[in-house]
Amino acid sequence: MKKVNLKSAFTPIIFFGLGILVTILFIVVYTFLTRPRAINTLGKWEKPASNKMGYPVVDKKTNELLIYDLEDKKLKKTDAQGSNPLPSPSLLYTAYLDNRGLSLKLLSSSLLKSTDIDNIDSEYVLVWSSDSNKLIYSKRDGELASGVPKLYTWLYDVKQNNKFKITEGRPLQWVDDNNIIVSRQSLDGEDVLWTLYLVNLKSGVSTKIY
Repeated sequence: MKKVNLKSAFTPIIFFGLGILVTILFIVVYTFLTRPRAINTLGKWEKPASNKMGYPVVDKKTNELLIYDLEDKKLKKTDAQGSNPLPSPSLLYTAYLDNRGLSLKLLSSSLLKSTDIDNIDSEYVLVWSSDSNKLIYSKRDGELASGVPKLYTWLYDVKQNNKFKITEGRPLQWVDDNNIIVSRQSLDGEDVLWTLYLVNLKSGVSTKIY
């Protein structure tokens, strides 16, 4: 009878099993490291109270940001120098770019006071969620090519005062609470091409649209 070396017979199986375990461990670690992370921007912070609806107006002469109080039917001063203001769907808040410091800010329509969201050093896009609790915006992070900024989409949670780096590209549209549409850059020679993607905020999965 031929003797079988059990150790030799099981060695390939052991290595195969170890290979599977290493692969699973790599996937788990990669998912943990690349998931969207919250960044508390102001430490202990409460969302500025706002119970009045207002619509933002920029003074053409002074660039001062004014709020038209829809209850009092009056324009009110804010002492803010802003551009490209975007009111929330609820009209309780306005997000805008501070001309003096290139910082993205949130303005309360009733308090007429602002709080910082993020520093912006390039062209940006703002899109509010339908419930006025979240704001997605674009921010430069490196270069795609010389003189061509690479843009990423960030999400700001108004209630929690947390911001998340979500995905590569420029935000275009909220689809629902869990999905957004972004436009991503790529190079074709010297030309910059833009491609549309549907991005799931929970899973991080991107689906090409066009």
